[in-house]
Amino acid sequence: MWIPTKLPPPPMRNKLAILLGCLCLLGLLGTGCTRQSPPSAAATNQKTNGDRIWTALLLASNNRQHPTAPDEISDFAERMRHVFGYNSFKLLGESTKEMSDSASRWLIPGRDFSVRITSTKKDGDRYVLEIELYKRKRLLVDSSAELGPKSPLFIRAPMSKDGQLIVMLQVK
Repeated sequence: MWIPTKLPPPPMRNKLAILLGCLCLLGLLGTGCTRQSPPSAAATNQKTNGDRIWTALLLASNNRQHPTAPDEISDFAERMRHVFGYNSFKLLGESTKEMSDSASRWLIPGRDFSVRITSTKKDGDRYVLEIELYKRKRLLVDSSAELGPKSPLFIRAPMSKDGQLIVMLQVK
């Protein structure tokens, strides 16, 4: 029986695992993802709508003695426990920025992670976001998603020594 002796290099396996995990997560949460063309130069009016986008970096782990969730995610904690399989969530960092039509915003939820979004108002309180997730300066995820106040977006980030990192985006 032949056994492969050489696997793809670890960085390629990690990128593929992260990409597949993010795509599966988007499908599991039922977030309507669509690819949008970039806005035209005429669409760069930076009109604010009074909405804000909240970004958080969470650490998910299994703590048998004290399952916890921060107050900021208490409305979604049970769904996150079911989807991710962890019972404890810790808020590592957060950022809130004003939303404006067709404006790019850098959201820094943690020391090593940053999120760049370009938002376009869809209807009511919903937005179509172009999302780029970076670890340091390396692009991990480039995607589009529709986001509203009661439908946050969760992105499974890489594992850390203490548990699973999760990036959360929510319109408030």
